Amino acid sequence: MLLPTFPSSMDASAKKSMARKYYPIHLSLRGKCCVLVGFGRVGQRKLQRLLAMGSFGPASIMVFDPQIKEVPKAPNLTVYQQTLDETCIDRADIVFACTNDPHENARICALCRAKHVLCNAASDPDNGDVALPAIIDADPLCLTLSTQGTSPALAKKWRKELEVWAASKHAMLCCMARLRPLLVATMSSEENAALFTTLANGPLETYLHQGETAKALQYLTTHLPPHLKDVLPEIVNDLT
Repeated sequence: MLLPTFPSSMDASAKKSMARKYYPIHLSLRGKCCVLVGFGRVGQRKLQRLLAMGSFGPASIMVFDPQIKEVPKAPNLTVYQQTLDETCIDRADIVFACTNDPHENARICALCRAKHVLCNAASDPDNGDVALPAIIDADPLCLTLSTQGTSPALAKKWRKELEVWAASKHAMLCCMARLRPLLVATMSSEENAALFTTLANGPLETYLHQGETAKALQYLTTHLPPHLKDVLPEIVNDLT
């Protein structure tokens, strides 16, 4: 197992701050029960993202806030105009503590720990189990970025830079996604691996990103099996 190495001049506190606090993971919430406590600006953003997941999102979302006035209507959303007590999380798979009161968020985290329920604490991420990274969503490409709380300013800056980078890769990824099922059905795994490696390392990405339709079509026609010739113009035209 390879362990991280640090410069000999780095003191113990700096080494500790660089240690990974979280296990990186993309978590599916499909069919899960999510509890959202607090419906200020942070809570509203979290709810918006949960609802945007559609059929891939939670089966049920419960929102708790004694001062709540209005929320979006959704078939899987239930609103409670009250504070959270321990019985409210009996069905929960994950809880988002988003109130404006750090003490209340800490109380919610303690309740979750007692019941072994994952919790994200907006005001103090280290007090919960789940930290939410910055997200760069260029479907089907999804990137997440976290400085583990060391520099939110840099995370914001780098997210904008990654958004530009992801946009430049989007057409290539969509092309590969369209081609993959067509090739997997007719070629061996070894042939597929070799062909996709060739495509990934060739000029196709540049052609697609720059909208060079003729060059992209010629490249694919040259490298792909003849039986795909008729479908290639549609794929390339859709992406350029």
